[in-house]
Amino acid sequence: MHFPQKGLALLAVGCLSATVAVGNPPVEVTKKGSLRIDGDLFQVVCYNEAWQSFTQESGAFHLTSSSGSAADFKLEGEFRLGKTAPGALRATLRKTAENRYSYHADVKFAAPVKLSTLSLTAALPIDKFCGRTVFADGNQKIMLPVDHKPGTTHAVYRDDVTEVQIPGQAYKITFRSKTKFEFSIQDDRAFNGKSYTVRLLFTPPRGEISDASLQLEIGLEAYKTTPLDLSGAANAGFVDETDGDRKGGWTDQGAENDLRMLPTGRILLNGVQFEILDPAKNNGKSCIMLAAPARSYFAKRAEAVQSRPAQGKVLYLLHALAWPSDRKEIGRVTVNYTDGTRSEIPVTSGVDVGNWWAPVGLENGEVAWTGENKSAYVGLYRSNYPIENKPIRSLVFDTANRSVWGVVAASVSDDPVPLQRSAPFYIVEGKDWKPVPYYKDFEKGSALDFSGMLDAPAGKYGPVVNRNGKFVFRDRPEKPVRFYGINFCSTAQFLSKEWAERLADRMAATGYNAVRFHHHDGALSLRKDGRSTALHAARLDQLDYLMSCMSKRGIYYTTDLYVSRPLEKGELPEFPDRAIRQQEFKALVPVLDSAMENWKTFAKNWLTHVNPYTGFALKDDPALISISLINENVPRTCWDTEPYIAELYLKRFEEWKKENPAIANDPKLDREQQFSLFLTDNYDRSFREMKRFLREEVGVDKMLTDMNHQPQVMLQFSRNQYDYVDNHYYHEHPNFPVTPWRLPSTCANRSALASTGNPPNRMFATRIFGKPMMISEFDTARPNVFRSESPALAGAYASLQDWDALFQFAYSHSASNVMENKAGGGHFDTSTDLVKSLAQRIGIRLFLDREIKPAPLSFSVALTDPRGMLVSEEFSTDVMRLGLIARTGSMILPDGKSAPAETPADLKGFINVGPNSPAAVGDYPVYSGAQKSPLLQDLLKAGVLKPEWYDAEHGVYTSATGQISLDSMKQTFRAVAPSCEVLILPEQLSGEGKFLKVDNRVGRGVFSAMSIDGKPLRESNRILFLHLTDSQSNKSKFTTPAMTQMEQFGELPILARRGEADVTLRTPAEGEYTLYSIDSAGKRLAKIPLARGRESGTLFFTAKVFTEQGPVFAYELVRR
Repeated sequence: MHFPQKGLALLAVGCLSATVAVGNPPVEVTKKGSLRIDGDLFQVVCYNEAWQSFTQESGAFHLTSSSGSAADFKLEGEFRLGKTAPGALRATLRKTAENRYSYHADVKFAAPVKLSTLSLTAALPIDKFCGRTVFADGNQKIMLPVDHKPGTTHAVYRDDVTEVQIPGQAYKITFRSKTKFEFSIQDDRAFNGKSYTVRLLFTPPRGEISDASLQLEIGLEAYKTTPLDLSGAANAGFVDETDGDRKGGWTDQGAENDLRMLPTGRILLNGVQFEILDPAKNNGKSCIMLAAPARSYFAKRAEAVQSRPAQGKVLYLLHALAWPSDRKEIGRVTVNYTDGTRSEIPVTSGVDVGNWWAPVGLENGEVAWTGENKSAYVGLYRSNYPIENKPIRSLVFDTANRSVWGVVAASVSDDPVPLQRSAPFYIVEGKDWKPVPYYKDFEKGSALDFSGMLDAPAGKYGPVVNRNGKFVFRDRPEKPVRFYGINFCSTAQFLSKEWAERLADRMAATGYNAVRFHHHDGALSLRKDGRSTALHAARLDQLDYLMSCMSKRGIYYTTDLYVSRPLEKGELPEFPDRAIRQQEFKALVPVLDSAMENWKTFAKNWLTHVNPYTGFALKDDPALISISLINENVPRTCWDTEPYIAELYLKRFEEWKKENPAIANDPKLDREQQFSLFLTDNYDRSFREMKRFLREEVGVDKMLTDMNHQPQVMLQFSRNQYDYVDNHYYHEHPNFPVTPWRLPSTCANRSALASTGNPPNRMFATRIFGKPMMISEFDTARPNVFRSESPALAGAYASLQDWDALFQFAYSHSASNVMENKAGGGHFDTSTDLVKSLAQRIGIRLFLDREIKPAPLSFSVALTDPRGMLVSEEFSTDVMRLGLIARTGSMILPDGKSAPAETPADLKGFINVGPNSPAAVGDYPVYSGAQKSPLLQDLLKAGVLKPEWYDAEHGVYTSATGQISLDSMKQTFRAVAPSCEVLILPEQLSGEGKFLKVDNRVGRGVFSAMSIDGKPLRESNRILFLHLTDSQSNKSKFTTPAMTQMEQFGELPILARRGEADVTLRTPAEGEYTLYSIDSAGKRLAKIPLARGRESGTLFFTAKVFTEQGPVFAYELVRR
């Protein structure tokens, strides 16, 4: 085996690790009662008339009760399908024999509901299942298509059947019914998906349904494979001590490059049983190694005589190559049968088998096992070969003397076990990825030192207040203030004094003028005498000092009074045996007096404590911008966190209906609408009590908010009571298919540009005109490769909307990620994510410079009464996208017909989103923004929007200021301001602003030029230029090259992704310019060649991430 090829960037490896027979059970039940069968999720899914899905694993399904395990499981729950009647789901799963189960599910609706489908559904990954054959009724073969051509139908199969067999990873899964049920397969690539949707439909399957059921017998049959005996032919072990001594094992490359980590014995690899020889039981021999020029002293031939003849229709080899030859025959296998006949099987490099270093999936060679030695990631291939179904006397292996060929095991079977078409991979150094240092501290005065933007100390102009819907300082009310900050979480905010100073310097140099202290309350809590409301003195001192460090540098802060503080067992007397956790406590505060008092006690203790380093109690600290009462406490997301809480809420609901007979007896309101009103009213009463307590008993005069999560329309009635609106948004927040907040995690790995800026467009209408708007959490999470786009979108569109504060989530979740040079660090932390950290400067400049002007026209959703609404309803797509062009928000009309006093002077019309909006508002036009209404086209026809602002055919949205343009089809973005310009470009596309032009040649890139000296770019003497591709930790592991499921975060070093672009800067013709590449601390590395462009006064250079000095994401242009 040769040493690492620098051309290898993505190692298609990953532990398809040896799955021994005692692995996970073949059938498991999730917390919500869905079935996980051979690793794939099967859940009940309802589609309404509009083909909107409501899945068992989503918030649309509320679990009432469950008991047992997969051997004997029962559940009851309820589907809430919007404005239609709810559906009660009862399901049971019972084990009837080994790998045999009986499943019964019944859905009963309170009133008939029209559905498009009701089914038990699975999304089978295309990269795993493509090419496999599904059997219907035993003899109908349905091949899952490998390819999908644009325009091809999504339908693969649909018919009524009594039996279906799906080829899983380790088992053939059979679903049987005594009566026929509809079965369908859909290729989701027709809708840009990455799965085959398999549906086993209830009876009746669709139409107007009152009661539907599905009864199935589920059987799992392991693929029957028989290992062959290679013991007589084995000529080497897996362990080698000395490179090239002709004595060792495997490829004879020494102790740092052998296969000693391979498990021995019988193991199951992707459905095939192999017998890995234990060298201790076979005279030190465990594999067959065959010769090539690099190891001419290896054997040329080996014969494995079978002590017990076995037979089958398919031969499987577990093998690999060293020093491989490209797509050439490297050897042959001769299968000698006991009847004297034989089969000849050629084995081809690059088709059947490949390099054991950095293995990649091949046409007839799946990567079945991977491991790691001291030199590399290594792996073995499984290849399938058809043979005659006759007893085998021996296998003969002959080398073609082209590649060293190592054969580890062989098996046969009657049924072909499907190959997995796509292999997992690691990101490692190669032609597309190179190690890059990540310096977290910055050189003073460097191009990356933004500390000059701050106005220290914080609080010098008095506290932050609301004037005319904007944040201003009390003693400087004429000038609105914006904040761009970042979140500190958990132990990242409990540091030594030395590190607190250093962290504050780091934040100031980045340009943050605010931070959010978050997930702090658990560590601040002193657990004593069964209570959690007292303060931990040592940690409180650490946080106090960090706050003072921030304040001295001009960095303000905001925080929450409850985030995640866990309560002690029995701390709430109603539950003596329960230790209440995060979501439970959030749900209990509005319905339980003891929970409310617990919240009050901790809040008062913290708010009234005097910080010895600032001299202020937190409630009086002028550096404290605002307070959120309870983080992410939207009742619809937490009221049924646990069955006991759901029971409490339902009890309160019945009491509330008695207190509100007009609502309870209103025939126009169904149960879901009544329950939505209850949740809203119940929480609003809770908020009013918390606010009263803080204002009257604690003496807090800071601005207060709540419900800082979710974009549902009904929340606007609650938010109208707050001093300002706060919300959170994430593009591709990680999902956790196995265990919450534990790897593996999944994401679609798409750009927000492809979904027309969603987010942040879901947030636009949640602003309430007349109130400041804050986003205290936003992020695109790792490993999404487009995450460096996020700050540019946030900064640009928040400026267009004239919002007041942005906080990226998060800097760090741990002290170690602050103080140490680490990789990984979770999905969100910029402290371990180089490109996301650098990208924040783009957002900071776009938002804080105020050069992206607010849109000169606005539209407001008009709301009157929450009656008849559902807490799950969101704004329509067109309402959300209107904010890409104009300022948008909401207003509550007290009398239902008149424009409020807060109505913007430039309002061009109100938006009616349904029955809860007025048909007319004074002299203002009212446009329909209900679901599926063509709002944007209507505004174009009315002449309110200009054609150059909205191109529906090509998916292009241009702000009314002309400064921002988003092309969702090309996935490009442009933001242009006098001292900062940004372009986001896929590979091989070009873009330009007024100063910056980029021809992007290699790799997707985020490009930005920003003036450092405060002058417009054309006049600036010092400019920072960023060229951001991607960075990932070395050995980050994914299940497929699409990087949609992450298996491990990786380790140091951090690797930069390749990128190349031709850059033109429209500088003045006079003056001499020097361009430097700089590292992540701002230190100059080297001079970069500059050329005068063809246009007068332009400079041209080629930006390459990979340079002789190492990878470069940043440059400094200096004019003399």
